[in-house]
Amino acid sequence: MKHNERIVLAEYILKKLKKKHGKKILIAGAYGSVARNKDSEKSDLDMLIITRNGVGWISDKFLFNGIPVDYWSKSIKDVENIIKYPNFYDWPWALNTYLNFKFIVGDKKIQKKLKDCYENVSLPKCYKAVEEYMPSLYEWNTKIQKSYAKKDNGNLIFAIWDTMNGILGCVALINKKYFIGNGYDRFRESFKFKLKPKNYKKLVEIAYISKNPEKSYHAYMKLFNNFEKLLLSKGIAVKNYRRKEDIIT
Repeated sequence: MKHNERIVLAEYILKKLKKKHGKKILIAGAYGSVARNKDSEKSDLDMLIITRNGVGWISDKFLFNGIPVDYWSKSIKDVENIIKYPNFYDWPWALNTYLNFKFIVGDKKIQKKLKDCYENVSLPKCYKAVEEYMPSLYEWNTKIQKSYAKKDNGNLIFAIWDTMNGILGCVALINKKYFIGNGYDRFRESFKFKLKPKNYKKLVEIAYISKNPEKSYHAYMKLFNNFEKLLLSKGIAVKNYRRKEDIIT
């Protein structure tokens, strides 16, 4: 399917949904590779619908001439909250969907309102999101060290990949950035960020791409150490302990 054919299909679907649901739908469009005009013959067609608050779930997923087609909805309040309150699990990975979808139906002013919402997010909120995620990252870091000690190279490589994606998301948050692409393209985007760990690109390329577990491990450990130094330089201090009397307050 060609790009223009995908756009025509998206217009057909979303205009019919707008006619069916009326004012319940505020704005809708296509996101992902279609929005960037980077879709290929077999690319999916993904669509976002932003609704008024209190409207039920609007969604469907099906194949159209062998092409996966998917649309789903989220209320305007939920979208605004995702943007206003950064967290590791949504912000770096999902913001591009909410901010840069290709407009098809509804009130286009809402898209600008959402982008203004993003611009108004403060860096301290992004730093707090990193602090909240760090216990999970330390947990993965421990798994890496255990796998290395046991010479369990299979689990070691997978743990390194997972943990590096954790570092990747945190680096994005520290820079108040979100990702456009997918997979390793996100690392390529992060290489251009202003704030990043020392020797970031070099260590990422060794740790993520090297087929030698020993090289991957040592590159990763240097990367993690440099990442911790970056956090401290920005005042992001994460205690790796808690007194028993402070566990329940």
